[in-house]
Amino acid sequence: MDTRRADPTQGPALLLKTQVIPDMNLSSIKEQLLRQRADIERHLHETEGAKELEVVGRLSRANAFQARELAFQNEKRWSRELTRIDSALARIERGTYGYCALCDEEIAPGRLEANPAIPLCIKCAQTQSTPM
Repeated sequence: MDTRRADPTQGPALLLKTQVIPDMNLSSIKEQLLRQRADIERHLHETEGAKELEVVGRLSRANAFQARELAFQNEKRWSRELTRIDSALARIERGTYGYCALCDEEIAPGRLEANPAIPLCIKCAQTQSTPM
């Protein structure tokens, strides 16, 4: 990985990555991430009312609780995805996009094409999802 000192007076501890992934078009990736972010925010706004359902009778109460729980789970999932998108946008700004958040190795371009917000290389993602 290509690195350089951020401030030569601060010693070797402060290193910045320079973008060494030449095939990436960061402006189009950033646009794609911003579109995904806007879509998720719009979806969250449109589904706000799903958590507040009117309940009439025992069966509709059970359905309402189930629908409300589903709405809460979806909201959590979308919120996690917004966090991942914001993190990817921050990595673009810092010049660290395309590198694994854990091991600092390059993330395969195909992996980033499939999901531009992905923070981990395949090896670290597999390690994270493997139960101990």
